[in-house]
Amino acid sequence: MKFKGTLILLLIFAVVGAMAYYYDYKGGPQRESREKAAKGLLTLDKAKVKELRLHYPDKEIVGVREKESQWKITAPIAAVGDGAEWERVVANLSDLEKEKVLAESPADLKPFGLDPPVLKVSVSTTDGKTFEAHFGIPNPTGSSVYAKLPNGKEVVLVPSTTYQGIKKDLLDLRDRSLLRFKEFDVYSLNLKNANGSYKLLNVNRNWEIKEPVTTKAEPAEVSALLNALSFTKVTEFIDYNVPTESEMGFDNPAIMVSLVEGKDGQGAGKVSDQAERPCELWVGAAKEIKGAHYYYAKDTARKDIMLIDQTVFTKLNRSLTELRSKELVFFHRYEVDGIDLKSEKESLSLRKDKTQWFLGTAPAARPMPAQESVPSAAEARPKVKSDQIVAMLNALESFKVTEFVDRPGALGTYGLEKPRVEVVLWKGEDRLAQVHFGRAAKPSMKQAEDQRFCYMNVTGEAYVKIVNLEVMSPFNVSRSEIIETEVKP
Repeated sequence: MKFKGTLILLLIFAVVGAMAYYYDYKGGPQRESREKAAKGLLTLDKAKVKELRLHYPDKEIVGVREKESQWKITAPIAAVGDGAEWERVVANLSDLEKEKVLAESPADLKPFGLDPPVLKVSVSTTDGKTFEAHFGIPNPTGSSVYAKLPNGKEVVLVPSTTYQGIKKDLLDLRDRSLLRFKEFDVYSLNLKNANGSYKLLNVNRNWEIKEPVTTKAEPAEVSALLNALSFTKVTEFIDYNVPTESEMGFDNPAIMVSLVEGKDGQGAGKVSDQAERPCELWVGAAKEIKGAHYYYAKDTARKDIMLIDQTVFTKLNRSLTELRSKELVFFHRYEVDGIDLKSEKESLSLRKDKTQWFLGTAPAARPMPAQESVPSAAEARPKVKSDQIVAMLNALESFKVTEFVDRPGALGTYGLEKPRVEVVLWKGEDRLAQVHFGRAAKPSMKQAEDQRFCYMNVTGEAYVKIVNLEVMSPFNVSRSEIIETEVKP
């Protein structure tokens, strides 16, 4: 008898345990789903949403989801939608919860702002279902908003923060991109503005200016220009009462930008016959609104007429001086193992052996390998002070060009035909750069009174540079100034 009672108790415990396990673990997700549905204003599966309508007393905005995160606006105008913004609206609708039930079948909905509603939202899904919700005015504290389902009896409160993520205007939901392109795929950039016309090319991820001069571009400037085109949000669209092309300044644009991307996203550094159609932006006349200056703009591939603010115009109105690299010489310090100097004092050849620099011979004067011999102690090459080498390379790397002379006359005009100092940088037998320093120069822009300048040019470059005279100083040295002095015991 005792055994039978114990068995029954064990069976009861097993059943209770199984029920508890199912309730806590197996039934948890279903229970949470039911609880969320009970709290939610709409039982909406956001993945199935295909159309969303925001109906205000004076307008209706309709968005259609074409594919994941891609939306088009069909009313009040036809336009490309901001996919991320539309997805946020859908997510907020799906997550919208009832904070509190205030009244059931109230006689008058006007005190809640629900007759007529401030906003009506209707949703259509891919499985043929429709959902609708009405929203009214905020409650006295402003923390919540009154809401109601059209066929429901309850007036409820929903979080104001979530509601604000649903109550969007046309401009919020519209794709406000100034120009649509993939920044890392751009390999060609043409810019025309009041300062001139420029052609830039992305060669192996390094930007170069090809017109009106051939030189390297300033990476930060090109990046800022592309960022302005890529990340700028249009201030306003002109959809109605559009001025004429002439009134907007498009018959003679103030700025024209043309970008070419590589085919299939492989564009950087590719040649033009592999390119897709260029993206082109025109910036026209200025328009003053409440004391602020804006500019008409349009992407030539779109019908949209846009307004951009003054800061964007300024970023696009770059000059050649701003776009070009201000580096004195293009070289890599770690590659340099030889420096030849011809100065007012004397001519010197400096050579690096592992980590030590010595006085050496110029490449043309070096013996052939068969002729080379190990120098005796008496013939040992003098060591060069390491700080002198550092000062030379630092001068070429740290100083920047003060001014460019892009259409120079004869080199003798600048003292460069017979330079005061000539510097040649070597990597083994390969000449990395040949630099000449000429006579004193005076920049066109006012500089500090204690600064002095000179002309400089690099062999192969079609322009002359004005640089700080301090750049030349480390190279205008004699043998005795750069040789390490042995300390006698």
